[in-house]
Amino acid sequence: MADTNFKPLEKFTAILNNNKLKARVGVLGSHAARRGDSDMNNAEIGLVHEFGSPSQRIPQRSFLRMPVTNNLKKKLDASTILSKRLEEKCIAENSLRPYLELLGIVGVECVLEAFKTGGDGKWPPLSEKTLKYKMENGLVLDILIATQQLRNSISYDVK
Repeated sequence: MADTNFKPLEKFTAILNNNKLKARVGVLGSHAARRGDSDMNNAEIGLVHEFGSPSQRIPQRSFLRMPVTNNLKKKLDASTILSKRLEEKCIAENSLRPYLELLGIVGVECVLEAFKTGGDGKWPPLSEKTLKYKMENGLVLDILIATQQLRNSISYDVK
């Protein structure tokens, strides 16, 4: 029977057990700031759209939870980025940071893709009133992309 080297697996298991880091995707830190005269920042505007606001007649259009939940695993499975090299890098750094950085990057990709696809085609369409307003003011007609500030505020961090 050949000798099996379990050292890398033991090291990786120890890294998993001792991990205190988390990857976050969303409107984070200074990215919440908004240009113009809005009395809300990007995080506040994002919150309204993420969960909807019946009192403001704004339907729920999840641009964070839904795309990450539905597409992160598929994107990771379809890619070759989860590799032995990534595992080796985590072991060399004695940290999950390289893996969590990757999750953050792919998470942001999932969110940005949702903006392009209208939430994989699942977001409610814009109201006639909103469409008219956007056309009269020369704004982008896509859902949640009037000024592109919310979309451009999406980032990730690992802490």
